[in-house]
Amino acid sequence: MHHIILALLSITSGRLSLLFVLLFKALIFNVQSTLYILKKSTFSKLNLLFKHIGSENFKYT
Repeated sequence: MHHIILALLSITSGRLSLLFVLLFKALIFNVQSTLYILKKSTFSKLNLLFKHIGSENFKYT
């Protein structure tokens, strides 16, 4: 009886740890993709800003 309980516990904990690993991976993936999107949008905004500044400077020269 004791061995059956231990086996069930190990199976359950194994499944739980697998679930946690999957959740963790999904979380990391979401964070990475969010950062990527933020980086892209920030970069394009900065690019637009620099283009704007460049054109403003070009007017005065």
